[in-house]
Amino acid sequence: MVLVAASCNNKKNTDSKDGGDKADTTNITAKDTAAIEVDGEKPIKKVYEIEGVPEGQKIVYVNLDSLQEKYQYFVEENDRIKAKLATLEKELAAREKKIINQQKALQTRFQELQSKAQTLTGNELKSAEVELQNKEMEIMKMQESYHKYKETKEQELLKSQENTNKKIRERIDAYLAKVAEENGWDFILSYSDITNPVLFGSKKLDITSQILIGLNADYKSIKK
Repeated sequence: MVLVAASCNNKKNTDSKDGGDKADTTNITAKDTAAIEVDGEKPIKKVYEIEGVPEGQKIVYVNLDSLQEKYQYFVEENDRIKAKLATLEKELAAREKKIINQQKALQTRFQELQSKAQTLTGNELKSAEVELQNKEMEIMKMQESYHKYKETKEQELLKSQENTNKKIRERIDAYLAKVAEENGWDFILSYSDITNPVLFGSKKLDITSQILIGLNADYKSIKK
């Protein structure tokens, strides 16, 4: 999942400094929630005015790793994908084992007929040859079916994961856009402990924990 920088050129509304929740859901469009199946027509519920950032600051950042680990929407969907993958792997292993058993049975049968070849009549040899060929064709069909099934299910799982990531990304982007507007920020950047394009960032500008609180509160509201 990649967080896109949210930009907003609007200045902070000085009239909103009266405490409490400053959300204005009237500005949320259908596009903000169109891809989120879990919330239907419910818009983002909470938009927080972040405190602790130096006055006049236009750029802040969040830790992408923390969002992936602690954003409940991402955690639950990731667990769901993992469960599907585990089920698929178990099913594929069972199908593969069945093919291997058939191959072993064919090899055993071949050796058995080979040991009796000297005592078999011409018709019996021909019948044995047809039997082995049919068994081999059956195994080939099983292998072909296995590979097609495996490819189809993996593609379905990949598509599901891509759709899930898209929904989560759009949900986060919509939330960050509202937070940026609420606080008068031009950019909300992201960084990761693994791939970090930000060489240095003051801790005062790290709003990860506040964003996680808001996102999880929002996710809790749309699950009701």
